[in-house]
Amino acid sequence: WKRELGSGYSVVTVDGQRLIAAFQAGSEDVVAAFDLEHGDELWRQSIGEAYKGHDGSHDGPIATPALAEGRVYVLSPGGDLFAFDAGNGRELWSLNLVEDLEAEAPFYGFSTMPMVVEDVLFVQTGATEGRSFIGLDKHTGDLLWSAADSDVAYQSPTVATIAGSRQIIAVGNKEVVGLAIDSGEVLWTYEHNGECEEGSEQPVLLGDDTILLNGQGESVVLRVAGEDAGFSVEELWRTE
Repeated sequence: WKRELGSGYSVVTVDGQRLIAAFQAGSEDVVAAFDLEHGDELWRQSIGEAYKGHDGSHDGPIATPALAEGRVYVLSPGGDLFAFDAGNGRELWSLNLVEDLEAEAPFYGFSTMPMVVEDVLFVQTGATEGRSFIGLDKHTGDLLWSAADSDVAYQSPTVATIAGSRQIIAVGNKEVVGLAIDSGEVLWTYEHNGECEEGSEQPVLLGDDTILLNGQGESVVLRVAGEDAGFSVEELWRTE
């Protein structure tokens, strides 16, 4: 089967029952679910007014929805964060990063992908006052913890087990950090010297303790090691 969708940058998310896509439809940006076997649309929900592309960008949503345990989490370019029931599209909760956390939208809009890790919904907000990275209760949207004062633009996080510690790896415009999942404690930090005011470095795991940051100007590979006093970070190489 084949379906034509509207404009947007979102990657399609899938589980064993349905396919989730975010795109522009008329005057709205939407998130919708489709049947895997036939492509039939199961439900559709608005996530805000249609986001207009500018300065070379296209219209529509930017962030990819997260799909986990029967819930869909999606962030609009304007900062509206929604949780929907994946089965019927019912809204479970929502908040706005700008209004509720005083975050500032990047030039091209919010684009970070929410990530579910255990009971935590992790979001890179770029907000000030120690709220650049936040952990929310995935069931209610309540704030569990927050960390760092790092500027954030178009980066998305990943999760890794380093020296026996499963942790969130999050990248800001100037630094990369490892965060404890349950508390948000900063386990380690490293200034990667990003050259752009609004970066798009994504953390890519090359091994159990090795991370690639594929920056726009330079890319760098780091090795994170566990020690008695905590963690250490070593830069292995960088290249243009």
